[in-house]
Amino acid sequence: MRAYDLASVRQNPSAVRELYLSQHQLTAWPDMLEACINLEVLDLSHNPLPVIPPAIGKLVKLRRLKLASTALTQLPPAITSLVALEEIDISYNALVSWPAELGKLPALKRVLLAGNRIPKLPPEWGQYANQWRELDLQQNQLRKLFPWSPPANAALQILRLNKNRLSVLPEDWSGLPELETLELARNRLASLPA
Repeated sequence: MRAYDLASVRQNPSAVRELYLSQHQLTAWPDMLEACINLEVLDLSHNPLPVIPPAIGKLVKLRRLKLASTALTQLPPAITSLVALEEIDISYNALVSWPAELGKLPALKRVLLAGNRIPKLPPEWGQYANQWRELDLQQNQLRKLFPWSPPANAALQILRLNKNRLSVLPEDWSGLPELETLELARNRLASLPA
């Protein structure tokens, strides 16, 4: 069942598979979400929800999670329980560091982190490139992509780095043979690798 309001959820929470609550002026996590044990898609974007409680870890069937424009400053550690999660959108929030929890989600394929304040990639980011298909980091504060360590034959196909502060790029991109889209507009690049 697909639902667009909390009233529908109250009637039969375990029947809800997709829940779209974007722009509902929610200021707190709805407690009834814990009863949505079969939820696969959850969209809470464009709500003032700066804190996501540990209860999110109970939604173990979740495949898509949209938390864009919610004023988040960090992800709760409980998010690592979402082992079926394939897509997460935490764009346009207030993240100032790389969310380490992302590396602990084995099914993750699409990671949208645009419009935050992330200044650098973690040393282990290359491990994620091995399973992820898309990584959107545009409109952050990245100054460099080092350490640059994607594993050989990484699966990453789309890498969006527009509107950062990049002034230099790595010379060797051979670790990303599947890369089809690389967006670099509006950075501080003087040249591109050969």
